[in-house]
Amino acid sequence: MKALPVLSEEEIDALDPSFLGPTGLSEPDGSWKLPAHTLGWQIAGWCAEYLNGEGSAKVPLRVVASRLDRGPKVHCA
Repeated sequence: MKALPVLSEEEIDALDPSFLGPTGLSEPDGSWKLPAHTLGWQIAGWCAEYLNGEGSAKVPLRVVASRLDRGPKVHCA
């Protein structure tokens, strides 16, 4: 396999970033531009139904609502 060429800092700075979705974009009022559809709530529901919480007692995973507002990490409580 051929080695990839090493780029200089100037060449890296000249590259245009590519985005998938509205990543890093903002609305005219300064708020973040959010995607129309996400998987967040569906993933949280799947985790709550199919994953077990702490220990070996097969206790269902409890998804804490306050965690859902802060990001994709699920808190086992």
